[in-house]
Amino acid sequence: MSDGVRLDVTAYLERFRSGFSSQAIPVRKIGREAEFPVVDADGNAFDISALWRGLMGSGLRPEYASDGTQVGLNGSRYSYASEVGKGTIEVITGPRPDLLHLARDHEAAVRRLVRVATEHGARVLGMGVQPLTLPSEGLMTPKPRYGVMLEALGEPWLTFTSTASDQTHVDIAGPEIVPTMNLCNLLPPIVIALCANSGIVGGADAGVCSWREHAMGTIQPEYGRHGMPVVPAETLAHHMEMLCELPHLMDRVDGEAQLGDGKPFTSFMRGLEGERSWKAFLVHDHYVWHSARPRHRQGTIEIRCACQQPWDEHMASAALALGIVSGAAEIAAFVQSKMGSDAWDIMRRWHGQVIRLGLAAPEPVEGLIFGVLERAKGALRGRGRQEAALLNPLFRRLDRRENPAQRSQALLSAEGLPALLEAVSIPSLVE
Repeated sequence: MSDGVRLDVTAYLERFRSGFSSQAIPVRKIGREAEFPVVDADGNAFDISALWRGLMGSGLRPEYASDGTQVGLNGSRYSYASEVGKGTIEVITGPRPDLLHLARDHEAAVRRLVRVATEHGARVLGMGVQPLTLPSEGLMTPKPRYGVMLEALGEPWLTFTSTASDQTHVDIAGPEIVPTMNLCNLLPPIVIALCANSGIVGGADAGVCSWREHAMGTIQPEYGRHGMPVVPAETLAHHMEMLCELPHLMDRVDGEAQLGDGKPFTSFMRGLEGERSWKAFLVHDHYVWHSARPRHRQGTIEIRCACQQPWDEHMASAALALGIVSGAAEIAAFVQSKMGSDAWDIMRRWHGQVIRLGLAAPEPVEGLIFGVLERAKGALRGRGRQEAALLNPLFRRLDRRENPAQRSQALLSAEGLPALLEAVSIPSLVE
């Protein structure tokens, strides 16, 4: 610990565990937070605040910031939310009992979104970054907490203004938190190799397949604050101790964001007690962007390293996430047998390679990706809910050794930006 005294996280542990089922989960539910870049006819970022009125409908209620600005629409079937970037909208669905129900609701939400965007001369893109408009403070949605984060982190924070992830939440039980979190933080190189889709930035080839992971990796890399943690967690207490050692970026008091002092959160928390301390920890935890995060409020593991996917394969990353969590024990044993005790260090090195090269990066062990995919597919079959076919696009990508970013880069090179925009725009035929 930062001052040589072991941190007592006992109070946090009990509160944190209370958000998760204490019993085995018979049927895991799935939720999705899917971000989409929205652009005008020329490919520039389109301000999504112009869409709120058109998106209003039965079962959706508006959500407002403290200054009266509309920031979302909440519904029981799906919701919409503004994101850090003015040109990005988040479609939230779930929890649902299976991927097919999740897809049905998600597609209904996107149908409405595409229709309204089209009426405004805008396009919704199935990719993980704004392809033309660069990240900037001017692109940042004017929420007070975003300004605080910019002050805390500087330019790396602005990455969030242009990127679009596809985050999946899967139910887990309390005893599963640590092994599931460790496995899902070990496998991001596989997820990124298959699902990277942010290779075009500023209208040009970014030189990497996942610019999203590359750029966000500049957020306090010395602490491993984004992406793969520096080391796996030994216990849940160890996980929370490591979180509390990270620099404190922001606090919220009576709903108002306040800048942290940048020192380890441990020094801040020792001046707090009870509910105040717990709420401060939750804010601190929210601004740690590991590839997989246990979420107390939802009782889930959130897998967040995939870019938004092409529309005709839009459930691929969610299917992979659910397959990994559902088949965690078998997949962990397979990876261990393939890679041994050095797996974490090997995967951290490979992580950087797949961010750059996607599926062109050599696997550290032959057959690793295929083996994980096969076991994830078997786990989905075992659920008996006709979900396994949603992984087929990933097998095809692996066969071709080409992920969506690699395809986009090739198309840009061959035919230019207008052809690329046409290819990645979600068509109005989803109506």
